[in-house]
Amino acid sequence: MAQAHKDSASRDLKRKHCTLSIKDKLELLRKLDSGVPVQSLCDMYNIGSSTFYDLKKEKGTLVQFVADSGLGKEMGGRKTLKDGKSTELDKVLITWLKVRVREGVEISGNMVKEQARIFHKELGLPYHTGWLRRFKERHGLKLRAVCGEKLSADNEAAAAFVDEFTKLVSDEQLSPEQVYNADETALFWKSTPRRTLTTADAESPAGHKASKERVTVLCCSNAAGTHWCTLLVIGKHLHSRAFRGMVHLPVIYRASRNGWMITEITSEWFERHFVPEARAHCNSIGLDKDCKIVLTLDNFQRTLSLSW
Repeated sequence: MAQAHKDSASRDLKRKHCTLSIKDKLELLRKLDSGVPVQSLCDMYNIGSSTFYDLKKEKGTLVQFVADSGLGKEMGGRKTLKDGKSTELDKVLITWLKVRVREGVEISGNMVKEQARIFHKELGLPYHTGWLRRFKERHGLKLRAVCGEKLSADNEAAAAFVDEFTKLVSDEQLSPEQVYNADETALFWKSTPRRTLTTADAESPAGHKASKERVTVLCCSNAAGTHWCTLLVIGKHLHSRAFRGMVHLPVIYRASRNGWMITEITSEWFERHFVPEARAHCNSIGLDKDCKIVLTLDNFQRTLSLSW
């Protein structure tokens, strides 16, 4: 009698509503085919028996929908079989995407959005922001890396430097206005995206030899974020044809054989540009004319020695 009452009470408990994604529904049906008991599946996916049997009846429709989509069994977080409002656009865009992927073209989100705008215009359909996210969810699209490597860092050395630098700032009573950091970055201006949009069930796309055409950019600012030094850009050609007819460049431009930062360029930038600019900024905000200024450099040559 007590057990019967317990079972009745359990059934009376309201189950939290749970809407399964298409991916989860397919997984559930595969487990059913492999012999997993119905009640175990209901408990596993937090659904009632009526929902389970509705899903079982829907199996043929689900399988056909996935087959027609051409996206395989991985449908991302999509939960319904309803088509988007712009079904025609989705069809032409997913076809365009598959063709580009087969051709080995690396596709970024911005490229898809630009192509979508073109198709929207051609089909006479309104374009809305946020469309790409919903499109990716509907079709199970993922950004995948074509190539890449993990960077490692010397964590112990970094921790030791933090302690040493903090002590320096405290001992010298430096304000954020007086603390600068400079770091270089490479701009591979001919490079295609490193990640490409693909259907979720596709294999990782094969990459191709990336273009090594580059310029190096040195960025520098103070910790307060109130002063940004003029950008230093380093290319391979001092008198590039792209500069013909240009009287003034908004950056400091230098050249080296590989377009890399070299000791001579760094020293010249420090003495002729950083020091005057940083000093002028500190003086403009009322700091002493001979106040101390600290510059930290990331990943620079060990042999470099700077002072003023």
